[in-house]
Amino acid sequence: TPGEDFLFFPDSTGMEFGSLFKGLAIQFHVDNKDRDTGVVDTGSGLRIYYTDTPVQNEIGMFQVGDPLVGLIGEEVGDGLTRHTMICPSSCTQSKFVQSDSVTIVKQSLHMHAKGKRIVNQVIREDSVVQESYVDYWDFEQSGATAQANPPFQLKRGDKLKTICYYEADSDTRFGLGSDDEMCMAFILYFPKQDFLSYCGVGFGHYDRACRSVHEGPVSLNDEEEFGRVFGSTSNFVTELPTLSPSELVTSVAQIVPSTQPSLTPNHPTPTGEVCADSSLRFKVNWNDRLITRDCIWISNKATIQRCKLRGVPAACPVTCGGCEICEDSTLRFKVFWNNRKITRDCTWIGNKATIQRCKLPGVSDACRATCGVCS
Repeated sequence: TPGEDFLFFPDSTGMEFGSLFKGLAIQFHVDNKDRDTGVVDTGSGLRIYYTDTPVQNEIGMFQVGDPLVGLIGEEVGDGLTRHTMICPSSCTQSKFVQSDSVTIVKQSLHMHAKGKRIVNQVIREDSVVQESYVDYWDFEQSGATAQANPPFQLKRGDKLKTICYYEADSDTRFGLGSDDEMCMAFILYFPKQDFLSYCGVGFGHYDRACRSVHEGPVSLNDEEEFGRVFGSTSNFVTELPTLSPSELVTSVAQIVPSTQPSLTPNHPTPTGEVCADSSLRFKVNWNDRLITRDCIWISNKATIQRCKLRGVPAACPVTCGGCEICEDSTLRFKVFWNNRKITRDCTWIGNKATIQRCKLPGVSDACRATCGVCS
């Protein structure tokens, strides 16, 4: 990826070298896409400042989002999409061993060429207390964009949410190449916690406490749903942004696109029963193509026509006005079961272990009859 600017650690901090690490390897990745000849690299390199005197605090690195590319091979999604990775509070709760909090000194956000915007949030007690973002991502300018944030505290029990926005085609997938996509953030902090390294997607890469939840791809209508702050004409931007967390929290609800309808639907809900659109992504046939979408896509436009698709009214009863009808959707959807992402339907939900399977996110809303949330 393109390089970064110079990095200097804060006073009285540093990375220990010589006990655990006995050597240093420098790896350069060259992507000469145009096959230019005679190109000479005269600017890359590494200069290390060291001291024999122990520092007060050792610097550690914590990577979130999808740092080990657990989504490798999965589709980014055709058109404008959003992917969200949520690092649970259990990660900082269990990995903060040496202290109750750490000081974040630098965040570098990383995507590839199809990226359009990236956000990294710290969430404490359901409120966003810190947010870093690159509103207009440009991979050619910098492959890992460092944020000019003042140091801030990450506390035990905090969650982290990494949100990546893309404009891609149906062939774009997550992977290791420059033509593939990534979504991650590199965080430098102190004091170093011995067991705090990664929190990401992919059950095989992480212990249970630091396994992130992946939501996506979510299809978007236009770039307004990227929630950009720079250049926004929204009326909530009435003054220069501040560095105060309280200001960030008050605006987050308008910056990050909602996953629920903004208006209360007029469709009645049977008394004492649950009716909600499923959050699951399912396969539908639209314009002679089999595509994977969700209820948000159903409600975005052409809702009447989309609600006529097989299985959709039962999966999206609020959007399609089907709350009074108690039935399972016939659609196939993706769920995590026994540490694997699998594609199943409501028949599988009812075959066995139904109580446990109905507790999977979004399942009881798509399989209302099987899960007993309607009659």
